[in-house]
Amino acid sequence: MPKLSLILPTYNERENLAPVVNRIGAALRAIPVKWEILVVDDGSPDGTAHTARELAREFPIRVLSRNTRKGLARSVADGFRTGSGDFFLVMDADMSHPPERIPAMWNLIAQESCDLVIGSRYVEGGGTRDWTVLRRLTSKISKLLVRPLTQVNDPLSGFFLVRKTVVNNGYLRPIGFKILLEILAKGDYRTVREVPITFEERLHGTSKLSHRVMWEYLVQVVRLYLEKAVSAFKQKKRSGRAKAEHHTPLLVRRIESDETE
Repeated sequence: MPKLSLILPTYNERENLAPVVNRIGAALRAIPVKWEILVVDDGSPDGTAHTARELAREFPIRVLSRNTRKGLARSVADGFRTGSGDFFLVMDADMSHPPERIPAMWNLIAQESCDLVIGSRYVEGGGTRDWTVLRRLTSKISKLLVRPLTQVNDPLSGFFLVRKTVVNNGYLRPIGFKILLEILAKGDYRTVREVPITFEERLHGTSKLSHRVMWEYLVQVVRLYLEKAVSAFKQKKRSGRAKAEHHTPLLVRRIESDETE
């Protein structure tokens, strides 16, 4: 039976953790898979890691606790390195992502052999709830910035299921919050599917969205475009070299023929 490692990056999510873990447990018990939950905590001062260890008495939870705050993307990357599953599922711990959609995501990756399944706000049936006009506008602009990198409808989603083989080749350079974008831009995958979800606002705690997060996103986007340009240049250079090598034997034969005459 395959194994799934569910990665929950946390920072000050003590009040949300028990409700979301209970909902995750109910969803995962409905599908034929072994599973574990990795709570990757950035040294939360509110006792999130302690709450996770208490929950481990009832659920298969492992806690990765760091002393310094390293950010969501690095937390997820640490989960990739530590998880023992054949598949990784990433989601927020603040109940903004519906665990009830996990079975639908699992069916796509297991039955249709997809490499990556995204919980998407921007396909038919998906959406957001209680967002301000400014947040909707920010999200739209953020998507437009990366349109040349990927045609996925929701490349900035934080809710996705991926095969281990897609993320274990060392290409990730995590920064900020949007690790899915890096996977889409650089990952080794063939098929991507999107499952509609309704994104909910958190019930407890405060949003992690800040000016620093927005700045890190811009840095990430610029870096991905630069890496894409460098990769294209190297590919063009390799193609030119291959063409030159292909024509060399013909040139040699002509020189040899001239010498014979």
